[in-house]
Amino acid sequence: MTSTGKSSDSRLPGGLLFLFAIASAVYVANLYYNQPLLIQMQTDFAATSNSVGYVATLTQLGYALGLFLFVPLGDMLNRRKLIYSQADADHGGNGYVPLSLQYRTYTAANARKVSLAGDV
Repeated sequence: MTSTGKSSDSRLPGGLLFLFAIASAVYVANLYYNQPLLIQMQTDFAATSNSVGYVATLTQLGYALGLFLFVPLGDMLNRRKLIYSQADADHGGNGYVPLSLQYRTYTAANARKVSLAGDV
């Protein structure tokens, strides 16, 4: 208790904490959804198995780059505006990735989208 009689306990309620945990797990799981599709991507893009393996690698690197660049911004900028701008960038990338007709544009768009999403 503080001197004003109010509790200084700032823990999240259990339900909200569980919701955040589920949302985080679903977001991180998105990084791995392309792995079962790599064989189909190899066929569709007429790419080699080695080059298609870069899709998963660049997705992971894009996510790491986004964390490295955007997480520190949360300490320097208005977090609400930062989250909205990252969500806008992520939604813009969502429109471009499915329209990619070539392997290289798909890989670049996917890595860019994931890195701009950062830690939304």
